Amino acid sequence: MSEGLSDEFLKKWETLINETDKSDVPVECLKRVFVRFKDGKTRSLNISRLRNLKYSKPQIEDFINRKLEEFGKKVEGVDFYVDIEVISKQVQSQTDKILSDL
Repeated sequence: MSEGLSDEFLKKWETLINETDKSDVPVECLKRVFVRFKDGKTRSLNISRLRNLKYSKPQIEDFINRKLEEFGKKVEGVDFYVDIEVISKQVQSQTDKILSDL
């Protein structure tokens, strides 16, 4: 279980996020980026690790862009996996702020 958040709470957020179209994901909400290659191989970019190493948002964006450029035309697709805990905390924080202003 994650610190301060129950498994049930995170499961509800995971379901909500999985059912939402994700065409533009903020870097601070990314957990991993999976790159799928035309030859069937995959490569995982661990974005959570970069955040834990204190990479800035621009540094993480540059890292992702450099990797995708490096892989070039070999890429078949890219899948973004979001960090449910980060998103739920951000949304809860904003919800608490809105409700406190009422």
